[in-house]
Amino acid sequence: MPRTLLIIDQIDTLVATTAIAAESVQSALLSLRKLVDATVLTFSADDALIHTQNTRLERQHASLVLAHAHAARTVVSLRCLDSGPAPDVSGVMRISSHRRNPLDGHDQVPLPPDAEYLYHVAADGSVTVFERGT
Repeated sequence: MPRTLLIIDQIDTLVATTAIAAESVQSALLSLRKLVDATVLTFSADDALIHTQNTRLERQHASLVLAHAHAARTVVSLRCLDSGPAPDVSGVMRISSHRRNPLDGHDQVPLPPDAEYLYHVAADGSVTVFERGT
């Protein structure tokens, strides 16, 4: 039987560009997730958007992103280098798997180990992902 995968790119744009509240987006996503086998969501979640919550929009955005990050089985995040630009490294990709409670019914699902990789985006748009020290 085919499995259904729902992919939604930049769902947080709805909160930023419309009058739709984060709670409404979360509710709609929960309803959609019940109809599919797996969901892939992308968010703009850089440090400034999550930690600086001075306006209603910033609070709504942080609420949406953090709620889904906590509910996710696996989170893949990309960030620039903390140490500044480097000619051969653009940033860090981190993969985090959330360990579930055995009582939630997902304890039999294998999860990838947490990992961190470096990536480089070349001038032609190609991307290379590699382990530290290689």
